[in-house]
Amino acid sequence: MEYLRPKTIDEALELLSEGIPLAGGTQLTVERYELSRVIDLQPLGLDQLREQDGVVHIGAMTTLQQLMATEVPLPERLKEACRSEAAWNIRNQATLGGLLMSADGRSPLLTVLAALDPQLKLAPGEEKVNLATFFKRRSSKVRNFLLLEIFFNKPVCFAYDFVARAPMDIPLVSAAAAVVSRDKESVQIAIGGYGEQPIFWSEILDADDQAAVLSAVAEKAKQRFEAADDAFASAEYRAEIAGTLSRRAVSEVLEAC
Repeated sequence: MEYLRPKTIDEALELLSEGIPLAGGTQLTVERYELSRVIDLQPLGLDQLREQDGVVHIGAMTTLQQLMATEVPLPERLKEACRSEAAWNIRNQATLGGLLMSADGRSPLLTVLAALDPQLKLAPGEEKVNLATFFKRRSSKVRNFLLLEIFFNKPVCFAYDFVARAPMDIPLVSAAAAVVSRDKESVQIAIGGYGEQPIFWSEILDADDQAAVLSAVAEKAKQRFEAADDAFASAEYRAEIAGTLSRRAVSEVLEAC
């Protein structure tokens, strides 16, 4: 296997057609005997983690353990999702960028991030895209871009809940909710536990009829998981739990705000 170690973003972009980007290596290790070239991204300085003017910026090469240990004020539920995502040894190696490029809908951390309505910065051109656009780009057979950074506004209110067979297991169903705008006109909801990516949407808040908002959220969550059947859980079970957890998360957010 040929090992390439570019020193600049432009050099890394030029090499994309020749090999597979290597971040923490947790995903590529199992495929190492099938790879001909890897492009090590570690020298590119993409591991910065900071808050500026109420916006949290996380470099793509930031490890999951850095997210848990940082003094940058991140939501505690995000750190909890990191803990559920992987054990300590893996968290010290796995990067946020690697997770965003490879994780599926079962990922608790990806579900939490989806509720924060993030933006992602891509190269070339420092293009900024939302998470839905990023997932479309990720699914393409031609990946001619590098993920540089993910950033989001510090949430005004945030909640996360999950159901798993054991506390440290990957959740069978998870739900997160966040109010990310200070006008508090809408809540961002994400449900995970199944599929290629978490399901997320925005719900308009009605201060005069919160019961209607909660009912609408629960019903939409159930509908989105009505076919979520696999070896881990039945669709009927997942749909019911998704409705309960999403309703609970949004209720918690409304009370906090």
